[in-house]
Amino acid sequence: ISQELLKLLRKNMSKNKILLAFLMSMLFTSSFADYISGQREYVSGNYEGAIIDWTEVAEDGDARAQYNLGWMHANGKGTAQDFKEAIEWYKRSAELGNVNAQYNLANLYLRGQGAAQNDKLAFSWFIKAAEQGDTKAQLNLAVMFKFGTGVTEDFTQTVYWYKKAAEQGDTKAQLNLAEMYASGDGVPENFVLAYKWANLASARGRDKAKALKNEIRKHMNRDQIAEAQRLSLEWEKKLSGE
Repeated sequence: ISQELLKLLRKNMSKNKILLAFLMSMLFTSSFADYISGQREYVSGNYEGAIIDWTEVAEDGDARAQYNLGWMHANGKGTAQDFKEAIEWYKRSAELGNVNAQYNLANLYLRGQGAAQNDKLAFSWFIKAAEQGDTKAQLNLAVMFKFGTGVTEDFTQTVYWYKKAAEQGDTKAQLNLAEMYASGDGVPENFVLAYKWANLASARGRDKAKALKNEIRKHMNRDQIAEAQRLSLEWEKKLSGE
């Protein structure tokens, strides 16, 4: 091949890349505009209009729009409530990594809404959402491991997922951990850790945690209480980034 021909080929390839980039940017701009239009329609109360706009974007592979359509169908906004259709849209969004779609899809399988009740499928989507840091999914996983729902019973995993949610500040997970450590349910009895988690949950408004903390305190000496309080303060500083 002559040098002149090579130069011509490179020039044409460069032009094609520029054209492709231009077309992609136009497509992105158009999709973004449709998505925003759908948001405006939703806020104004025109749910049917929102569905029309989001459907266009969703068909192009936008995970946010797919999730929104799943939610609209699940809740009967702008359309008749249809859990089967909700599953279809949630699944498309979930497969693209949308954590909210993964969580909601798992719940539909768990409840048997829109599809046959399936604990294993629910578990498979909860764990995807949990691994992305969703505390609600982490809580559900902890319970599923505790009772062997859709998975083999495993208290080690129950504690692991409660801790994941608790470390992010979820008070329900903190309370559940406190109860497990206080009673030795699936873990070695540990009043220091029980007090720590009950103390943190109580500080965030969990009334039951306050009563539990006071009960745990009866089984502790001064040094243990001081250590539990130190651990609580250490956790607070870590959460605030200090």
